[in-house]
Amino acid sequence: MSRTTNKYVKNWNMLDTAIFYIEILAARIKHRLQEEAEPAVEEIIDAETQYLQEEITYYRAHQRPGRIVEQQGTYYCPECRKCIAPELVDIFKIKYCPECGKRIVKHQPIAIGKEITIQ
Repeated sequence: MSRTTNKYVKNWNMLDTAIFYIEILAARIKHRLQEEAEPAVEEIIDAETQYLQEEITYYRAHQRPGRIVEQQGTYYCPECRKCIAPELVDIFKIKYCPECGKRIVKHQPIAIGKEITIQ
């Protein structure tokens, strides 16, 4: 040991021992917190995006759309039979029932003898 180390060890007391162990404990806690830190925000967003894309693909493949029921100018969901505002169907062309989430489409009759332009 060097002379300076001997000097410090020679004058070591209980307070110094307590401080030394507190510093060691603090270093261990800091190290553990760094190991358990949350992953980066970008990783979380990428994982959630991938999960949602898989879920959307699954539901599109397995959920058949229902045709909107039209009675006297009002629209109803074929699944839950709740009224759907005409503005949602005619202007916004919603694809899912706002009440139950059922995939819905509006029946569009094909005109016989007229040209059909697909846009």
